[in-house]
Amino acid sequence: MGGIVGIFNSENAHERIFKALRQMQMELSSLGEQIFFIFSEDSEIRCENLEELKRVVREYDDLIACCVPKSREGDFKRLKRFFNSLGIQRVVADAEIFNFDEIESMRMSEGRILDALEGAYAICLWHSDGKVQLLRDIFGLRPIYFAHFDDCFAFSSHRNAMSAMGFHFSFELEPRTLLNYKNGRLKFASYLCECEGEEAEAAKDLKGRLLSLLRESLSTITSEDFGILFSGGLDSTLLAFLCKELRRKFRCYTAVFSEAEEASEASGASGVKGAKEAKQAEDFVYASRVARELGLDLRVIEVKIDEVEGYLKEIVPLVGADVVKVGVALPIFIACERAVADGIRTLIYGLGSEELFGGYERHKRAFQAGKLREACISGVKSMFRRDTCRDLAIARKLGVSLRSPFLTKKVANFAFSLPDALKVRKKDAEFQEKVILREIAADLGLKIVAERKKRAAQYGSKFHKAIEKLAKMRGFKRKREYLRQFHPEAKMRLGCLFSGGKDSTLALQAMLEAGFIVDCLLTVRSENPAAMLFHTPAVEITDLQADAIGLPLLSYETSGRSEAEELADLHAALEDARREFQIEGVVAGALWSEYQRRRIERICKELRLKAFFPLWHLNQETAMRIAVRNFDFILTGIAAYGLDKTWLGRRISDEDVDRLVEISEKWKINVAGEGGEFETLVLDAPFFRKRIVILASEIVEEGANTARLVVKNAKLEEKEAWELA
Repeated sequence: MGGIVGIFNSENAHERIFKALRQMQMELSSLGEQIFFIFSEDSEIRCENLEELKRVVREYDDLIACCVPKSREGDFKRLKRFFNSLGIQRVVADAEIFNFDEIESMRMSEGRILDALEGAYAICLWHSDGKVQLLRDIFGLRPIYFAHFDDCFAFSSHRNAMSAMGFHFSFELEPRTLLNYKNGRLKFASYLCECEGEEAEAAKDLKGRLLSLLRESLSTITSEDFGILFSGGLDSTLLAFLCKELRRKFRCYTAVFSEAEEASEASGASGVKGAKEAKQAEDFVYASRVARELGLDLRVIEVKIDEVEGYLKEIVPLVGADVVKVGVALPIFIACERAVADGIRTLIYGLGSEELFGGYERHKRAFQAGKLREACISGVKSMFRRDTCRDLAIARKLGVSLRSPFLTKKVANFAFSLPDALKVRKKDAEFQEKVILREIAADLGLKIVAERKKRAAQYGSKFHKAIEKLAKMRGFKRKREYLRQFHPEAKMRLGCLFSGGKDSTLALQAMLEAGFIVDCLLTVRSENPAAMLFHTPAVEITDLQADAIGLPLLSYETSGRSEAEELADLHAALEDARREFQIEGVVAGALWSEYQRRRIERICKELRLKAFFPLWHLNQETAMRIAVRNFDFILTGIAAYGLDKTWLGRRISDEDVDRLVEISEKWKINVAGEGGEFETLVLDAPFFRKRIVILASEIVEEGANTARLVVKNAKLEEKEAWELA
């Protein structure tokens, strides 16, 4: 574990890299002394002192670097040698590679790297022809954030390092996406290491194969003494059983909320009463019983109500103010903290099992719809937004390595190949989930966990109840409102100027990913189709979009006859939002338009509101490519040479962006449409709870290169349960 950073086409590259490395050094201080590697076009430097590093790289505009714990320097050098053998000399990595011996013995081409690497990694490859590639593991166990503003391209595996370089709003590279940057231009390519798995004739053969894969995965954990995050549930018990079978030295950790007046730490428990009678957390009861029956070394940490808020002050700034994320993070953080106190730095847990083997309620619904495999794959793809980012933030804070034996390509590919009946099965009028794992547990004599019903971590540990109690004690009606006070960004109440197009939607997403909470959307609908300040085509669809997002919409009308009237109506709209939702700031999607920015800033200043422009000076081609990767959007209006009515009403793709680049070079149009060359409408986004479906529309042509799409009828369509994971 460490950190990577890079910056290209920046006159003060050395200063920005230095600030980023210093930020990462601070965040990784719990891992001990750090070593720094930095690469320019013609040099490679290793040093242990940041001030020295700052002096020796002053003249370069393009630099990449990494921060590596001294204890892991050998692993980084080994990985570097591997890429050097493929002809790639400049490499930085934030990585834990699990299959070094295997890949080093393989003869492979550069194209097979993504198939070969197994582990948690964020890697930058800087090729001799100037091409820069960013890649991360397919499960998203390590992040990469990037920015492309004012022709300067930068990246890091630490979001705060991006802020240290001056990029306060950056974008996360999705897993299974390769970012290519060269000569000032950025493109994405998709990859997915997925196969059908091996066929087996009987369930017995499949169970044996899965056990073999889990044992193989556990064998890659080289720490002599490690911990297991233990709930007494199916996954953690199965992992503990296999570790004991392999004669590994480990200790189990269970963290729970205790409602008793006097809570204590216990090493196991005897004579535990039923969970309902003793009012103990369910995880406490099961973990204690299973540990006693299997002879496991168990540490149970019981946390009282007056201790929980102290943990929230540490956890919420790390993972955000989302109630579910925080509820799950609490037992993980507290258990890891105790493990560190015991001298344990590597912990394993069952992350990924639910998604791979159909453990959630949504998987039962998907099974009934005949879509279980799709639901499992979709869930694994979306884990980086919900689970892996949360757990990595905790791991970095405490200086631990969190490993999930379920999250390997071999286990995942095997799970994807399983028949539905070995994941979800109807039994006694109820649906049983994770069938194959339950059958394996029963075969191993673990009957108690084979029959235990799924309990989410926040409920099994009862920390959901702790958050609920504290919110009421502090006078908050909603748990999220209580939690957001602990987050430096989320505590500010915001409104977003929202037109329904790609720019305002992307600005909203950038704010959400940076940890802010947006409280309302504001739309000003102009009667003037040539309005200078407001987007007009299909703006009436914002009602549906607001419903899809789950935010209240304040909608206003303006005639748009003059600039003064537009500004007065915008002022009134923001004043209403401040009064109704107590907003303290406003988000807008301006890219390069000084006209829009200056006027919005002026009104915000008058109303004492803070103005946010998260996309300001974002490279326009890059803005289009990010929008295409994240949204399902269409063009609703065109007004430029090179465009015609065939562009209207269909989903815009990567290939369309390539065509827009060609058209912009020929006709000198704005590739992002900010000059009015085209207008857009977003039908779906990662944070939409529903998607928009256009039922009827009409194209109105005013000329060969001027036309608009009139949406006559549209509706909201519920997303499948697994799409909301």
